[in-house]
Amino acid sequence: MIDLAERPRTEGLARNLPWTRQVAEALVRNTLEADDLAQDALIVAARMAPPEEGTLRPWLRGVLRNLARMRHRSARRRSIIEAQAGVGTGCIARLAYLACRATPTWLVSLTWNCA
Repeated sequence: MIDLAERPRTEGLARNLPWTRQVAEALVRNTLEADDLAQDALIVAARMAPPEEGTLRPWLRGVLRNLARMRHRSARRRSIIEAQAGVGTGCIARLAYLACRATPTWLVSLTWNCA
């Protein structure tokens, strides 16, 4: 149940939902990612109010921008880690190599034929 004191803020968020979605799509240029980004921004907005009355849109734009940056950095780090681990390109061979390096050779030769 929504507290009556919170009702104006949640109504303001609901009124700005289409605008939030448009800004999110402009930032990420992907419909599905924009939906997730807009939803995350509205969750942040529901938990924390903008610093001053009447500054919802500029504040929401900043939240959207920061969330998009965090997602971009996370995706970039993930792709670097996956590239280093060989995920997607010979993953089994890479795992076999790592197993050979970390396990006694006789045990690996029984399971991976690496010896």
